[in-house]
Amino acid sequence: MVIQAQEIPLDEYERKFKHTHPGMAHLAGTGPAGKTCRECEHFLSDGHYAKSGKHGGALKPGQCCMYTSLMRAKGPNVPHYALACRHFGPVVGAPQEPSAR
Repeated sequence: MVIQAQEIPLDEYERKFKHTHPGMAHLAGTGPAGKTCRECEHFLSDGHYAKSGKHGGALKPGQCCMYTSLMRAKGPNVPHYALACRHFGPVVGAPQEPSAR
C-alpha cells in the first residue's frame, strides 16, 4: 500500500497550524466543517466548571483519546471549542455547549 502525501498551500497550512492546540491528534480544521472536539467520539471531558466560578459553567478541556492512542502517552488537555481534526468521529450525546446550559 502506498500513501501519497497531500500538498496544501503554505498559507492554509499555517492557518490550520495556528488553530491547532497541543494534545490534538492532527491539525485543527482538517475534520468536518463546523465541528469541534466537543462533538468528537475521541474527546473525553471532565465535565463543566461551576456556574458561579470565573469560567461561568464552561465545559472543561479534555483529553483526545486518539492522540493518546497514536502517541502512547497522554497529551495536554484540549479545549472543547478546538476545530475538529481528520480523526473526527461523531458522537451521540455530546456535552452541551456552555451557552446552551
